[in-house]
Amino acid sequence: MSELSTDIFLEQDDDYISGLIHKTLTKLSKRERQVVKLRYFQDYGNKEIANSLDIDYQTVRNTLHNAIKKMRLFFVEIELNY
Repeated sequence: MSELSTDIFLEQDDDYISGLIHKTLTKLSKRERQVVKLRYFQDYGNKEIANSLDIDYQTVRNTLHNAIKKMRLFFVEIELNY
């Protein structure tokens, strides 16, 4: 397989994964989406998220934990249906 065709294949995988992540984010509550986006897309630390959203540090931790748990379940559902 040529390098160009490999790149196209990888881009298609990236598009698929990006689509899955977007679908998964829509399954989360508004607060969970905010926290996940700040943590993983804007690279905020938990303390920065707590300050930014004016919530407790432990609330950030709990929200991230719940959001990741929901996302894992969604990915398992997709895998089982694939």
